[in-house]
Amino acid sequence: AVEWNNPSDKEFICETENADTYFSGKNRIAHKKNNGFILFPDFYELPQRLNPCANDKTLNFYYSRWLGERNGPKYLVSASAEPAKLSSSLQESKFLEKQLINNGILSYLYYQDGKIIFDNLAPQSRFQFKLNDETEFRSNSIGKSIVSYLVGHAICEGYIKSLDETLNSWPVLHKTLYSNLPLIDLMNMRAQDQHVVTEQDGFLKSGRWFNPVSIKSAASLELVNTQPNKNRIYNYNGFVTNIIMNYMIFKVGDDWPAFMNSVFKDKVKIENRFIFQKAWGPDENGVGWYSAYASRYDYLRIAISMMTDWQSDNCVGQYLKELAKRKEPMGKQFWLFDLEPKNARANAGFASHYGGQFYFDYKGMTKRNIFGMDGYGGQSVLIDMDNSRIVVVNATSTNYDWYELVYQPIKTGKLRIN
Repeated sequence: AVEWNNPSDKEFICETENADTYFSGKNRIAHKKNNGFILFPDFYELPQRLNPCANDKTLNFYYSRWLGERNGPKYLVSASAEPAKLSSSLQESKFLEKQLINNGILSYLYYQDGKIIFDNLAPQSRFQFKLNDETEFRSNSIGKSIVSYLVGHAICEGYIKSLDETLNSWPVLHKTLYSNLPLIDLMNMRAQDQHVVTEQDGFLKSGRWFNPVSIKSAASLELVNTQPNKNRIYNYNGFVTNIIMNYMIFKVGDDWPAFMNSVFKDKVKIENRFIFQKAWGPDENGVGWYSAYASRYDYLRIAISMMTDWQSDNCVGQYLKELAKRKEPMGKQFWLFDLEPKNARANAGFASHYGGQFYFDYKGMTKRNIFGMDGYGGQSVLIDMDNSRIVVVNATSTNYDWYELVYQPIKTGKLRIN
């Protein structure tokens, strides 16, 4: 059974208001009230962990801005002529429906043992942007994990030798700290680059943000003559993933469009188009950006493909198992070690390890092979390789009950129904 009826537990439900004071986490943030929505002048994107929750007009404004960005430069894969079929044995959850009506979640899919069990969208009436099965939801950092999945295919097809291959064959990286590093160090966010770039501040030398910036531009301005930091520590940042992606594009060479098609169209068999964003400029400059767009069911198809590879123990499955084997601890400052998931219901930060652009070892499930993908604004995909469970969440914000909708179904195989 996949139901869980425990209405006595607390739950995370947004109570929106035009407040005088807003907080992002513990930080008070400036805002302006503008024709019914709240604008945060210091943030291009909607702040995470927002308290109180943003109203629907505000969510609509910021998510519409995200959707508009897919109209820029892109790597595009068109839909498969024969999309992979998805079977369903649907159940209802009043709890899930309430989350979709009140909170920042847009789309929810729970898949178990070959069937979709729960399948819901937020009401279209809440938003002005199109919200249906064809909507191209933004991945944010979930795109990092998709890049990693492609790297596995590039290794299996012989374009890249192994995770221990250094990046010194790519001329764009010459005279930079990354040139002689092994690929695994970048995959595990241990590129010894904390003195050059961080997720919070971008490039420390110039203050420039790294998305979307070509690798050649960064190499000539922020990275020239840099050396690896002596300390090999966890330094999560999106620029490293862009290096990984563009190094792969360099290695695949002229086969890149066919390579993309072989994975998404021929193997995953997507139903709608798939997009990776790009910076402006020629491909040889390293313009690929991990940020992706896909339909809700195609995110599920990608996750199913990963799980199928793992369970069949094919070459890509062995690559995924190597990532899990070579994961590394993030350090207590990067995850909520001192809390229980039920006591921080809107927070996904309960994984203690990171490896190969995935999160591992979620609190309470450390002995299981669970691959976690997490993206800004509440995007979440978790795959339980052992028990054939997948949760896919697309969201406008982090303000929804991640504990009940993602953590508990993966842990127990049950979703709260009331």
